[in-house]
Formats: sequence, structure tokens, C-alpha cells
Amino acid sequence: MIGKSESGAKNQEPNAEFQTSDFAVFNSVVTNYFQKYKHAQNLQPFTHSQNLYAMTFEKLRTNGLNQWIIIHLRYLVAFAFFPSGITKLLGNRFTMLSTDTPIGYFFEAMYRTGFYWNFLGLCQVVAGILLMTQRYAVLGTLMFLAILSNIWIITISLSFTGTWVITSLMMVAVIILLIWDHHKLLPVLGYNRSMTVKFYPDPGRIWINAGIIYTVCLLYLSFSGTVPRDLELWISRSLVLTVGFTFLFTNYKMYRKRSLLLKNQE
Repeated sequence: MIGKSESGAKNQEPNAEFQTSDFAVFNSVVTNYFQKYKHAQNLQPFTHSQNLYAMTFEKLRTNGLNQWIIIHLRYLVAFAFFPSGITKLLGNRFTMLSTDTPIGYFFEAMYRTGFYWNFLGLCQVVAGILLMTQRYAVLGTLMFLAILSNIWIITISLSFTGTWVITSLMMVAVIILLIWDHHKLLPVLGYNRSMTVKFYPDPGRIWINAGIIYTVCLLYLSFSGTVPRDLELWISRSLVLTVGFTFLFTNYKMYRKRSLLLKNQE
């Protein structure tokens, strides 16, 4: 009797182990299914909003008028910083305000730092050149963001009369430029994550050439007193006319190109 009961118990142990193992597998399958379902439900609204954002951004990015605005916004921001950058790079004072005022004292202290004053001017000039090239505008925008953030805070903290409005507008312009090219920074920000980045063509060669002409003209106009006054006056007038002609010519060429493209699509 005892032998039979022991053998019966032994025969029931494998069945119990089998039932326990089978239940564990079933429980694991059901749990994984509900986890995947819950993850899909949570992910679906995000994916939809992400696709909507991508479509909206692509529509804005491929719009011809928006492209024209961004190209000339880069020119404008670079234009604004070339004179002050060259002044610092040459080691000249940026302002002649008295040191009795907080603003004058601040700029005089910055001027007396020596090489740091020249370094600030060099950074402004390099950032301006990068923006003018259009092709390397992202790097120029990042440099301007770092430089302009400091200038913006300084103009607010020292209560510059009206200047803080100008620097605030420039800050908005730099942020717009950064948003325009933010897709180029996604591989850097999304470290160790696989992603697909949409490719958008850079501005045409005509805008790059125009940027080079603007840069050469502005750099020379920022250097004053290097030639006799009469000759310098004529050179300056010629360079200003060159800038104006380049602006009109490039925009006329793009207008003609766009008109032909629209005509062919009809």
C-alpha cells in the first residue's frame, strides 16, 4: 500500500510541473501581448502628431518665399555684425561713452581685456562669413546664438536705451534660422538612436556667389582710413553700388527662373 501511494505521488509530480510550466508560458504570452498593445496605444497619438509636424515643416521648408526670406535673413544678421566685429578685431573702441556711466565703464573694461576683445570680434566676423556662404549657415547660426545671447542679456541688464529692442529682434531672427535648419542637428541630439533625416537642397550657387560679393564689400567698407580720402570715397561708392546691383540681379534671376518654372507647369 505504501509502495503504491509513493509511486502514485511520483507519477503526479511531472504532471504538476508540466501544468505549472504551461501556465507560466501562457501568462508570459498574455502579459507580452497586453504590454505591446498598451505601447502601441500610447505611441499612436505621438506618431500621428510627429507625422503632422513633419508634413507641416516640409511644406514650410519647400516654400519658395520662405526660402527667399531665410536666405536674406542670413545676409541681414551677418550685415549687422560685420562693422562691430571688425572694430573689435582691429583693437578699436566700440563706443566713446564716458566711463562715468555703467555702459561706458563696461565697454572700457571689455576693451582693456586686449586679446579677448579681439577674439570677440574674430568670432563675429567668422560667424558672419559662415552665414554669408549659405552652405555653412548652420555653424554660423550656432556661433551667433552663443554670441548674441550674451549681447542680448547685457543690453537688458545694463538698461541700454532702445538697444535691447534691436538685440531682441536679432535674437528672434537667429532662433528662426536655427529652427529652419534644426533637422541637421537631429543626428547630434539623437545620440545612439536610429533616425531618418529628410534632405533639403541648399540654396543655389547664385546665392552663394552673392554672399561672397557681400562679404568682400562689407569687409572693405569696415576698414576705414587705409587709402587716401578721395580714393576711399570713390571705392566706397563703387562697393555700395556693387552690393545694390548684386541684390537686384540675383533677385531678378530667381524671379525669371520661378516664372519659367510656373509657366512650364501650366
